[in-house]
Amino acid sequence: MLFIGYVCLFLGASVDTDLTPLSNPPLTNVKWFQRMVEPDTMNPWLDITSRMMGSPSPEFARFRLSRANVDHMASYKLTATNPIGATDLIFFLNVTHAPRLIGDPVINVTTSGKEAELECRVMANPPPRPSSVYWRRVTDEAVPKTVPPRGDSQQETKKQSSKGPVVPAISDMKCNQELLSGPIKYYVKCFSPEPFYLVSTLFITSVDPSDVGRYECFVDNGIGSPVVRAIDLIYPCKPLLHSL
Repeated sequence: MLFIGYVCLFLGASVDTDLTPLSNPPLTNVKWFQRMVEPDTMNPWLDITSRMMGSPSPEFARFRLSRANVDHMASYKLTATNPIGATDLIFFLNVTHAPRLIGDPVINVTTSGKEAELECRVMANPPPRPSSVYWRRVTDEAVPKTVPPRGDSQQETKKQSSKGPVVPAISDMKCNQELLSGPIKYYVKCFSPEPFYLVSTLFITSVDPSDVGRYECFVDNGIGSPVVRAIDLIYPCKPLLHSL
């Protein structure tokens, strides 16, 4: 048995390579097998000879794929046989791609309690780094007070609005970061439930009508353009009167 590591392809790429081993006497049989990748599961080898070769041919073994997709990411085994014995060649096909949203790109979240959870789920290969995932709020009115990442002195910026109460701003909030407005108002948590998947959640505490609006989650893994999930937060409340 020979393990040759892995073959890496971008999503949509094609491959056609000759993997026929040297043989004397000549090969009498060639078979292809595939083992799908699943977390914590050792799947059996599935015979895919007819799919890989069309009509069986004992003389050569080519690995052909047209427009590789995520479903092609798996372990592959070539078993070549001659009258003396058999040899296995095993490799892993890695298909890299930009982040993909799980679910709709724009969703609504309604809360009537004191805490809201805005969730962004993506699939990506390679997985995004925590520093490449961030949240922001779509608004021009702001009172940000951010926790400095390296112990620097905290800074507070205020911008008064003539249209109503001041709206806390979120800009470039990354994984496991907090944003203060008095007590902790916003914080972001990220985790990976399984390989190639990432979940980022923005938690909003002490929810009130000023928190209503659109929030966006950006995820980037260095391939293609970042993917964006937009979440409109809805908070039902009784009518509020503005003073003249």
